Amino acid sequence: MASENYLLSDEDMRHFITRGYVQVHTDFEDNLHQKIYDQVEHILETEGNPGNNILPRIPNIQKVFDHPKVVGTLTSLLGENYVIHPHRYCHLRDPGSGDQGWHKDDYIFDQNVRHHRFRWVMAFYYPQDVTADMGATA
Repeated sequence: MASENYLLSDEDMRHFITRGYVQVHTDFEDNLHQKIYDQVEHILETEGNPGNNILPRIPNIQKVFDHPKVVGTLTSLLGENYVIHPHRYCHLRDPGSGDQGWHKDDYIFDQNVRHHRFRWVMAFYYPQDVTADMGATA
């Protein structure tokens, strides 16, 4: 169970409902994100895109999803005993390569997407600073 200290506040929940996202900032040592970034860059440069194998290749990413603030946020949104989907594709977009294009993600395990309460959230992890002009999957 997530610690009560890390569950989203009413204000955070309102932000998520009205804006569709919430940012979670972790308090790891300064170099963890840099280590993850360097490992990702090395894999992309030497082997290409690892596809859905990014988490097994870089286990430190799991530390981010296990952080109490992340667990508290996901618990607030999805309830206890949520499951993390195995799709962890590493999207590589080179500078100047253009947009990915509009598409609908597949709900492979739940084709009925009309529920009174959402059942899925997408968690994006950025080990580096990003700006709005870089796009959502920077």
